[in-house]
Amino acid sequence: NESPRTRQGAALALGRLGDPRAAAPLTACLKDQDEAVRSQVERALKEMELKPFIEKGTHMLDVASADLNGDGTTDYILVLENQWQKPEELRIEEGPRPLLILLRDAVGRLKSVKRNDKMIGSTETLEGADDFGGVEAGVKTFTVHHGGSYGNGQAWSTAYTFNYSRIDKTWQLVKAEEYRGQRSNEEEINEVYTPPKDYGKIDIADFDPATYLWKGER
Repeated sequence: NESPRTRQGAALALGRLGDPRAAAPLTACLKDQDEAVRSQVERALKEMELKPFIEKGTHMLDVASADLNGDGTTDYILVLENQWQKPEELRIEEGPRPLLILLRDAVGRLKSVKRNDKMIGSTETLEGADDFGGVEAGVKTFTVHHGGSYGNGQAWSTAYTFNYSRIDKTWQLVKAEEYRGQRSNEEEINEVYTPPKDYGKIDIADFDPATYLWKGER
């Protein structure tokens, strides 16, 4: 089709169907001359592979890919949220938004190995504004961002970084950054919390941003 918008829509629909037969034509579209179409095709291919992990009644809020455990393969961090019954109405409903870590096994299959229901936060607490800022992933590390404003010109943000431990075979909190300040950069407050001074070993599955300080084995 000559319309990039139509090609984007087709890629989105094929990705959501999750039919393995669509993989070949989608892969061919990675050479599309339109950057937005290529981006949507990449997302559709990811959705096809991730579909078994997208729980009923949810949709994919965010996804990041990297070699999360240092074994040389591509893994995923998947964030889900509830959706309304009609697929076209991707509006937020109340409820937890789980973060899943998906690792690739020796034969290339994905497996869910860790889950956290408190990291992203329940949509009940968002007061009409979504404070989730996305996930960044790298080799054996990832960071989850949140941020927003209080309505009086004061902004805030948090960044929680987890690294993979080969000894414990899991991801543990290694740095928590919290910022509060005026948008004019006056009266800024920047706090950086690290182990073992501020907390001990905290597994991603056990992390709660409301209670993590001074917790964990030291």
